[in-house]
This record gives sequence, structure tokens and C-alpha cells, in this order.
Amino acid sequence: MASMGIADPSKLTPRLLRKKISPTCVSSYANIYDWLAPGELDETPRTWAADWAAASAATFHPGADPKRQP
Repeated sequence: MASMGIADPSKLTPRLLRKKISPTCVSSYANIYDWLAPGELDETPRTWAADWAAASAATFHPGADPKRQP
């Protein structure tokens, strides 16, 4: 964080975080991922529809098999 000039984690933004996409390409997380605006989950974003439909709070835990029902 110090190399980015950030003194507090709350100041980190998706534009500051980078990911190596290939041996010759690096991009910010802001460019790679869709980010939600406040209140955007009032209606499921189109690109999240399939994942949203498959999600279940009852089966959410690390290593859970999403196809297995409790």
C-alpha cells in the first residue's frame, strides 16, 4: 500500500488494484469486473442472473457444492 501512496485500507479502490491477465497485460480490477452502484441490487444485474438464481444462503460455505441441496 505504501508504494501506491495509500496509508489506510479504506482508501483502496478497484482502480488501484491490478491483476496480471497474461504475460504482457495488466489491468485494474475496475476494468476487469462489473462493480455495483449503491442500490443496484434492488434488481438483479443481468450479468449476475444465473449466479444469483443458483445462490443459496443455506448452502453457502467454503467448499460447498452448489448443486448439492441441504
